Amino acid sequence: MEAKRFIGSDLTRLFARVERELGPDAVIVRTRTLLREGGPPLIEVVAAPGPGDADLELAAAVTDSIIQRVTAIDPGLTVGELEDIIARESAALAGEEQPVEAEPPRDEPGSGEGTPLPFPLELRAVDPEPPLAAQLRAAGLSEAAIETVRRLAEGACDAEEAVARALASLEARFPVEHETAVLTIVGGPGSGRTTALVRLALDCIDAGRPAVLASADRERAGALAQLRAYGDALGIAVIDCRDGRTLAKAMSRARPGTCFFVDTPASGWPEGPVDAPLYRYLAIPAHWQAEALEALVAPHASLPLAGTVITFADVATDLTPALSLALAAGAGIAFLSSGRDIASGVTEADPATLASGIRRNGSRERTDGRLAATA
Repeated sequence: MEAKRFIGSDLTRLFARVERELGPDAVIVRTRTLLREGGPPLIEVVAAPGPGDADLELAAAVTDSIIQRVTAIDPGLTVGELEDIIARESAALAGEEQPVEAEPPRDEPGSGEGTPLPFPLELRAVDPEPPLAAQLRAAGLSEAAIETVRRLAEGACDAEEAVARALASLEARFPVEHETAVLTIVGGPGSGRTTALVRLALDCIDAGRPAVLASADRERAGALAQLRAYGDALGIAVIDCRDGRTLAKAMSRARPGTCFFVDTPASGWPEGPVDAPLYRYLAIPAHWQAEALEALVAPHASLPLAGTVITFADVATDLTPALSLALAAGAGIAFLSSGRDIASGVTEADPATLASGIRRNGSRERTDGRLAATA
């Protein structure tokens, strides 16, 4: 099985070339980023052809022969004799030479020697685990995420395809036109909530809707100053609503359709708006490990969510933990928040590209999720 090297700037197109030149059963051996001085990085994908039909036919022949032999087996054989028969026939069908030891003479019944089976051999069919569930579990998805994928991608056989279909089925909610609403992003400390919130406000203004940034974070030092700095740089109005009353007054005087983007404490916002629609999104840092996500982000996943936001997708090497949590939460991915330039706004979440971040290769390594998220 000879490997072949593919180089380009778009991971999705590279995978399409691999499939076109090496077939749909091709195995991804390795992916990595190639840095260039004075130019954007390139992507290298090393792939090899999948197993041929001959290997599959041999495996089928071995399996059929063993099944036929065992179904017609003599109930008087011992467990050790059964194992010897299976080993010899597997080696013979595979074309391998295996030393065969002389079988000891069979003991007559009642001699008191040997270990014959005390009951007739009973063959029972055991339902195997669904192949898709096994693939998803091997990729690292949680049981809750696997259940979501199986429910939303019924009939899918490939893990990447199933995850893409499930992500496409989960839709994020946004305020409708002329709806005055409050939008907030929850998550653990350092999860990129504030940056994502400001980017979402900027995207709202670009769409022609009025937007206001509001600071309600009384826990983090400098939270109001940071939000005002963002507002000054981007030309977005900022209000201080840490007392709980300023927001209600501002909303009562705002134009219809104004969206208030509230920067809330990491511990939660119990004094949220009472009479206004609330759109709450969960920030999921793509570069965090599964244990950190479970400890700091998962508690917020039980809240009513309008969607999820994947943050730090540009520095993640594996999207599996983030996608697993998003699928388990049952909320659609609203957008990606990546890069250092906050004025760049949000990035649309493409289900197929995100799903490629969990793709495994023959050496049980995962695809470079950072490239999958930004390709």
